[in-house]
Order: sequence, then C-alpha cells, then structure tokens
Amino acid sequence: MPRPRRPAWLGFAVASLVTGAALAGKLLLARVVTRDEPVLLFFAAILVSAAYGGLGPGLLATLLGATLDGYFFMRPFNRWALDSADEAVRLGVFVIEGIFISWICARMKRARVDAEDSAEEARELEGQLLEISEAEQRRIGHDLHDGLGQQLTGISLMTRRLQETLESLAIPAAAEASKICDLAKGAIEWTRDLCRSLSPPSLERAGLADALRELLAHAEVIFHVQCHFEQHGDATGIPLAASAHLYRIAQEAISNAVRHGAAKQIRLELDASDEMLMKIMDDGAGVETTPARGNGLGLRIMQYRAQMIGATIQVNRRPEGGTIVTCRYRRPELNHANQHSNQQQRPVASLSR
Repeated sequence: MPRPRRPAWLGFAVASLVTGAALAGKLLLARVVTRDEPVLLFFAAILVSAAYGGLGPGLLATLLGATLDGYFFMRPFNRWALDSADEAVRLGVFVIEGIFISWICARMKRARVDAEDSAEEARELEGQLLEISEAEQRRIGHDLHDGLGQQLTGISLMTRRLQETLESLAIPAAAEASKICDLAKGAIEWTRDLCRSLSPPSLERAGLADALRELLAHAEVIFHVQCHFEQHGDATGIPLAASAHLYRIAQEAISNAVRHGAAKQIRLELDASDEMLMKIMDDGAGVETTPARGNGLGLRIMQYRAQMIGATIQVNRRPEGGTIVTCRYRRPELNHANQHSNQQQRPVASLSR
C-alpha cells in the first residue's frame, strides 16, 4: 500500500514561509549588527525548504533569499542594484551554495523516501508470506485430519477386528494384532495433536476465546503444567487473520514459559474490550526480554505477528518471578453497540485437572 504523498504546492508554500521568517529574523538582527553582516538565516531557510519539499522548494528559497538579501542587506540598501563587484560575488556565492544545499538535501530526501518505501514494501511482502504460511498450515492440518487421520482410523478399526477374529480362533498372533492396534491408536492421537497445532479447529468454529481455552487444556496435558484462563467481555467478531496471530502469540508465549522458564503455572487473561488486552503470565525463571543476536527468534516472531495486525506486545519480568507477555489489539471493526453489551465478567475458569 503506497504511502500518501504531500501535495507539491505545500513544499513551495513552506519555502516561502520559512524564507519570510528568515527575512524577519535578519531585519531584527539588523538592529544589533550592520545590515550587510552575513548571517546564515537564509541558508537555514534553504535547508528546511529542501529537506521538506525537495529540490524545487530549495531552489525557490535560494531565489527568494538571494533577491531579498540583495534588496535589503546589500549596498545600496532597499534598491535593486549592487554597489560593488564584491556584493555581486557575494550574491553569486550565496546562490551557488544555495543550489548545492538544495541538491544535497533533495538527494537525501529522495534516499529517505526510497528507504521508507522499500521498508514498507518489505513489510507488506513479509505479511503476505506470513498469511500464506498460516493458510498453508491450515491446509496441511485439514489434509492430515481428513486424509492421514481417516486412514489411521480405518487401520485401527481393521486391526481391532483382526485381533477379535484371532482371539476367537485362539491364535497366538492375536497378541501381536493387539500391539498393532495400540500403535495405530497412538498414531491417531499424535496426528490429532499435530492437526490441532497446525490448524486449531476451535479457532475457526468457535472463535479466539474457545481456542485459547483449548490451547491451555492441551498445554496441561503435554507440558504437565497448571493452567488458568480468565475472560472479560465478548471476544467474538475478531477477524480470523487477527485471531490466528493472537493465538500463535499465546502459543509461543506458553511454549517459552515451559521450555525456557521451566514454569509450573500459566495464567492467560483475555480482556475483550475495544482495545483487547491479552496477558500470559507464568511463575518460571523468566525469559530474556532482550535476547542476544541469533537467539530469541520466538520473541521476534511474536513482535512481528503483533505488528502485522496493528497490535503492540511487551515482554517483561514479573516482580514476583516469571514472565508476563502483554498484547494489546484494537478492534476498529466493532461498532459502539459492543460497548453497551456483553459487559458481564465471566468467572475465573480453572483448566487444571
């Protein structure tokens, strides 16, 4: 998305204004110094004009500065004439220097604008790649569930029937069939966990809050930690893309708390107001909020995901120990009716077993 450009006339207007201000300053200084005393106010006007508007406004400020300097501050004063060759040389040097300053500032301005455009384009491309990655993860998750998951379920059922048949015939191989059946069940559970990680079904079906509840419940089973979830307000109506990023931020924060902080308790609070607030707190050793170069990829990805949806994220150590990850996301798509509804607080829901 291209950045909005300033109208061209605005740069020339600024050049006229700052040159007029430089003239006023020089007239005031004429009371304490001689009128032909060289001061740098017109050069400052040229610098400001070129830095703001580019080459054209800088040249305009140069022309105006030379004209006003020659009229008010060169002998004979207040006349369009020059008293000596020195005055002409002085004015010529001023014009040359003004043109040079304008050209330098214009090049710097152009380079800055090009760098900003390149950075914006890079952010857009990175955002598109991230969205494509999310979509591809969802597709793989669905394919695993509908393809491999169904195949493994069929194998498990067939193996169970084979085991029952072998047992009815008192064939010793029934024990081996039972082992194969158990392995198939384990593969099914593993596939379901992988599908849930790649594409949380509750995120699309029920929304962010239910997906976070499921994430915490899954974390309790996988990581053997105690998890608590607390929600205030209504978290529905969040676009799926934003919900996916918020979910991944929470997922990464929980993973960091367990793997790097050795946390035993994790608490997630979701305050679904206009500026939705999500906090993930743990009682672990804490993570490095400013990781060394080459480390902390997860934290950088969390910050990038937040940036993609216009959110802000902070990672801090808690005074009582552990880490708190705070993510703020403003939902501009919600209307004012949301402010008068769904204000009742839900009680704290413990997911610990």
